[in-house]
Amino acid sequence: MLLKTGNQAEASRIDTRWQELVALSGQSVPSEYQLTYPKELIDDMAATVHGAANA
Repeated sequence: MLLKTGNQAEASRIDTRWQELVALSGQSVPSEYQLTYPKELIDDMAATVHGAANA
């Protein structure tokens, strides 16, 4: 949603911090994560919410 509202820098900072947290925790992405939550689905949901909020 941050990308949809023109906040690329903030989105990048959040992504960087998230990656740091994941690395420090020693956790890994579950093997089925990409199948369950594909990027295209997340992007489509963000576009739908953004569109509805601006309607």
